[in-house]
Amino acid sequence: MCRVIISVCLCTYRRQAGVVRTLNSLSVLASPPGCLLELVVVDNDAEGSAQTPVLLAAKTSQWPINYFIEARSGVSFARNRCLKEARGDFVAFIDDDEWCSPDWICRLYETLIASNCDAVFGPVIPQFDAAPPDWLIKSGSFDRARFPTGTPIDWIQSRTGNVLLKNNQQLIGPGFDVAYAFSGGEDVAFFNRLAALGARYNWCDEAPVYESVPVERTSLAWILRRSFAGGKTFVKVSAQRGGFGTYIYMALRGCAGTLGFSALALVSFPISRATALRFARRASGDAGKVISAVPAKRGNYGT
Repeated sequence: MCRVIISVCLCTYRRQAGVVRTLNSLSVLASPPGCLLELVVVDNDAEGSAQTPVLLAAKTSQWPINYFIEARSGVSFARNRCLKEARGDFVAFIDDDEWCSPDWICRLYETLIASNCDAVFGPVIPQFDAAPPDWLIKSGSFDRARFPTGTPIDWIQSRTGNVLLKNNQQLIGPGFDVAYAFSGGEDVAFFNRLAALGARYNWCDEAPVYESVPVERTSLAWILRRSFAGGKTFVKVSAQRGGFGTYIYMALRGCAGTLGFSALALVSFPISRATALRFARRASGDAGKVISAVPAKRGNYGT
């Protein structure tokens, strides 16, 4: 009897403790009825630093783990290697700082089949290594949008941290754009391109994954850098459809937003630090939109 194969893909770069925790959760995954799983691990470190923990995990995993080294540095290359090596009819992605419950794939698969869509996304829930101050939590800096299961969503809510998609080669085509290899945002660009080709996306709120948030990611500087990068990526991806005029329009809006939200952040700081941070994040995101046409420099991934 021929069974459906689901390839669960994991890209990693010099995060040995994280990849062990991720694989520990993946190795005990339940499979949907009539399905078999395979785990695909792509190490983006040319030195193969993840090989030892991956091979150890393979000894106890109930699912086969296939390990590959992608020496070309950059997250887009690593994700494309996953697509190349995946044998499944469906492909799931999870990050190496995340872990899941045993029914994760089952819930995503059920929703995808029921909705007859091309990809299903689930929530990513932060798990702080150390409890941040209450005002930081209230600022919503780590909140992500969630929806009732079955809700259609668009590319703006897409990401590879928690997704199951049909391995449709005609739709996937060239894979992840290497122009985003070091800047990030390759996942949003990927799903934006697929949506332009007619792909439909849905949400499964019963399929969360959990993301480790180290202390350094709760700093004001890190949060504002993330907002800045997010604004820049949003415009860059939007321009895939809107053309160069998108950069001009968003730069003008970004200038106004940067000035306005910066002023609101300063005014609100003595009253509420949480509110001030919300405005500061908006200002930083708009600043990123202003310079979105500037080519990205080599980022942290793969360095």
